[in-house]
Amino acid sequence: DTTAPTVALTYSPNRAVKSGDSVTVTATFSEAMASSPTIAIAVPSGGTNAVTSTAMTSTSSSVWTYAYTVGTGNGTATVTIAGTDVALNANASATNATFTVDNTAPVVALTYAIASSVPANATAAAALTYASSASRPVTTGDIVVVKAVTTEATGLASALVLSLDGSRTITALETYNTSSSVGTTYFTHTVASGNDGSATVSVTAPDTAGNAAVASGTTTFTVDTTAPTAATSLALAATGGTNQVANTLNAGNTNFTVTATITGDVGSAGGTAELLVGGASFSTPVTAIVASGATSVSLTPSFTTTTAVQAAMAAGTLSVTLKLTDSAGNVATSGALSVLADYTDPTAATGLALTATGGTNQVANALNAGNTNFTVTATITGDVGTGGGTAELLVGAASFSTPVTASVASGATTVSLTPSFTTAAQVQAAMSDGSKSLTVKLTDSAGNVTTSSALTVLADYTAPTAATGLAFTASGGTVVSNALNATNTNFT
Repeated sequence: DTTAPTVALTYSPNRAVKSGDSVTVTATFSEAMASSPTIAIAVPSGGTNAVTSTAMTSTSSSVWTYAYTVGTGNGTATVTIAGTDVALNANASATNATFTVDNTAPVVALTYAIASSVPANATAAAALTYASSASRPVTTGDIVVVKAVTTEATGLASALVLSLDGSRTITALETYNTSSSVGTTYFTHTVASGNDGSATVSVTAPDTAGNAAVASGTTTFTVDTTAPTAATSLALAATGGTNQVANTLNAGNTNFTVTATITGDVGSAGGTAELLVGGASFSTPVTAIVASGATSVSLTPSFTTTTAVQAAMAAGTLSVTLKLTDSAGNVATSGALSVLADYTDPTAATGLALTATGGTNQVANALNAGNTNFTVTATITGDVGTGGGTAELLVGAASFSTPVTASVASGATTVSLTPSFTTAAQVQAAMSDGSKSLTVKLTDSAGNVTTSSALTVLADYTAPTAATGLAFTASGGTVVSNALNATNTNFT
């Protein structure tokens, strides 16, 4: 017998193995062996538990086994069998002389996208834009798409499974191909109302050696399905023009700012505020970023002219609200602020007349040295008093040093304005000698202004020069100079 016996090796388990696994190596020879063959196992570089020339255990004269405990390392372990048959022929090199040692856990890289609907398939999911973490907190109806890329030298033993905590569910679009060393699987989670907070993604997928998969990257995203607290205490302050009335717009205003009180929750992670009129956005949306923890917010349109204001805020009573949107997209709209937009000036006063008081003589539309005060009356229409209007007396288009004003009752058709003078000196200080131009300025409740045509008033405080050279001449009868007698019938 000069023929070398052949030997075939099998392994149980017949798969990649990891540290601590017990592997039964079975050597089946083509003929009976004279004595116990030996086994040597060369481990991967850097590995442990190498075996050198160790006797195997007989199952029969041609079948021998060895129980091997796997050590550390990664790669190929090589088995060498040495033995002789009864004719002392050494065995040929064994077939199937290697097995794989795998102590590396599969790595599953997680990235995230937020979609409005569940992708139809992996191709649709692949078209989304992914980031290392969810771009924002997610809210009710959002679809969180998790892209799981698995890298594993020996392939997975079963399909990759992702799970979420807090009774949340996550579903794979397709099953991972376990025969592939690199695979991408897409998972989707539809956000339901409630269960707010941090959602944790767990990875389950052993490789063929039994190493448990580990996730790389961010494993959490934030669920926020709670609307922010609505803004309160809205107030509008107009700018531009002569008059600015709270929560009112008039013909002179060129812009406005709305302020409101908010709570700190809306600004967490970046919230926004938007001003609405009649429940709708402005043609150019009026928005502001809300800082984290902010307790107030101000919104100002970009208007610079009265025309722009009046085009956006039509005349009448308008409903202004503030919409708050938190970083997850949850929305809360405030109660309405009622804003009066009145761009019509009141009808100018007419029929101005001045009546002096005090002194010996009072002349219409004139002031003399004896007058201690005066009153100007005017005819008005009822529109100026609606909501509370005012009238002011002007001299030379300017206010008196102490403004002379009067409230105008709703529906009033006349108004009277009287300074607080009590002496001739006060009158003359305010109304110096000469022709004076008096006007009445009417301001309605919105701040719109109309000034009347002028009333010309003569202020003359100088007495005429006394007469001199008086001479008395009687006529009729007997005339005696500077005397009258019984015969005189007249005199000059």
